[in-house]
Amino acid sequence: MRRAVLVLAVLASALAPASAPAELLDDADRGELAQSLAEATEAQGVCYGWRVTIDDENGITTEDAGSSLGPGQPLAAASAQCPKFVLLRGSVNYTSETSESEDSAFYFVESNLGKPPTVDELKALGHGADRLLGEEDDEALFNAVGALPLLVADHGEAKPVGFEPGSNLPPAQAGKPTGNQGNDFLRENWAPLIICLLLVFGGGIWFVNALRAGRTPTTPSGGR
Repeated sequence: MRRAVLVLAVLASALAPASAPAELLDDADRGELAQSLAEATEAQGVCYGWRVTIDDENGITTEDAGSSLGPGQPLAAASAQCPKFVLLRGSVNYTSETSESEDSAFYFVESNLGKPPTVDELKALGHGADRLLGEEDDEALFNAVGALPLLVADHGEAKPVGFEPGSNLPPAQAGKPTGNQGNDFLRENWAPLIICLLLVFGGGIWFVNALRAGRTPTTPSGGR
């Protein structure tokens, strides 16, 4: 019986989904976006970057950041390399199914330009922060950041660039941040599935033991 309990514990731990930090862009997409921003910076003399904080349903906080200085390199306003800068800041909060609160996301822009891009302009272009909560959250961030050089040029703060949001889109993901991998049904219903498995497995053990306990040896009847 002890062996059966041990087997059940191993099965339960195997079926429980692994908790992985949430992220919006994978390494390849982050590098591609940073390279596009570096090209815009070279043409315009304006540094660009993004910095989005992600709070997932498990209470884990991560950050997706990068800039024209490189992927994973946050843009510092006081950097000597960036006399002019535009930084898209954001926050995404994913809540658990048992929470009364809903998922939320927002953007704001930090810049030292006279007329920087605005969040309302990004939203008018279809790149609002609410898209971070949808199926294509990685594409949403990629395009929102990619729109910054276009808006800066449109405001007359720098010359136009060839990069357009949507011209170098990352591959579409499966509707959740890249870090939230695995089957949605299993992730959301793993607890009742494990309970059902334990009941079925335990019932089978009980049935086998009952058969063994009820089996009595028979003796041949003596003849006259």
